[in-house]
Amino acid sequence: TQAVLKIFLARLVIIDGEPAKRSKAYLKSFIERWSSFANAPIEAQTNKGNWKLLTSHPRPGGGKALICVNMTKFKHAELTLHENEEIFRCITESHPLPVWMADEETGEILYESIEASKLLGRDWDEEKPQYITEHYVDPADRELVRSKLDKHSTLKDHLVRFQKTDGTKFWISANVRRGMFRGRQALIAGIVDVTARKEREDQLRLMLEAHPLPVAVNEVDTGRVIIESPASAQLFGREYGTTADAFTGDHYVNPEDRKKLLKRLRKDRFVDGYEAMWKRTDGSQFWARVNLRLLELDGRDVILSGVVDVSEQKQREDELTRARE
Repeated sequence: TQAVLKIFLARLVIIDGEPAKRSKAYLKSFIERWSSFANAPIEAQTNKGNWKLLTSHPRPGGGKALICVNMTKFKHAELTLHENEEIFRCITESHPLPVWMADEETGEILYESIEASKLLGRDWDEEKPQYITEHYVDPADRELVRSKLDKHSTLKDHLVRFQKTDGTKFWISANVRRGMFRGRQALIAGIVDVTARKEREDQLRLMLEAHPLPVAVNEVDTGRVIIESPASAQLFGREYGTTADAFTGDHYVNPEDRKKLLKRLRKDRFVDGYEAMWKRTDGSQFWARVNLRLLELDGRDVILSGVVDVSEQKQREDELTRARE
């Protein structure tokens, strides 16, 4: 038996992560480990690149059975997974923005980049459970993220108020999507600290809140309303101050009007006195005249718009036209 095991040992190059040796003492130690019921199974790689799992079991009539199981496919899958995780870690740790992966149900942090740890003002210990939920100022915000992901595969530029380990509060803009990480359903988030931007937007919001006319600021590409006056929300039939996103594109009766306006804005950076038909959230339509300015706010292009309802004026013009006829 020992001669057979010696031949078998000669074919092994790696045993439990260490190079295999050929001495008699090593052979004796190897046989003792393999035949011991108390020891954990041995992982070994052969000189042909195959992987074996070595263990032992007592035989019913006495003695021991040495078991050798081919685990090459499993080991290759494990090594590929480990390699992919190392590649992922290299990419995220060299990325200038904070990245988190957190268990969707429990909020336990499964992975945290170096920049994310710096942002929260503490070290991340992979062996010690830490939870992203502890850094939400309002825990309901995380449930809001999950509910929005039920409708959209990816959540972009979502504003959330966070807090550092020392209690310092700050604003983040998060891009979030669902994914699997180490077999667990996770929320994968890349974030940017937008505290300074949020403070400027709040100052702008204070000014617009006191504005008596419909005025709004929206993103150019998406049309998402960033800030608006109460009069603007009322004109378009929206609830003022709600957390739900509003989009200017939803209020054009003729979508071509928006394309024409954007084309002119990108060329001249302003549009004055453009008249078109708009619609409220309830579907009712009205004529409005808009003045637009293309501006830069915190490194992104935005549109500042002033809107005047001219439906009554249009009605009078139509009545005069019919009277002349």
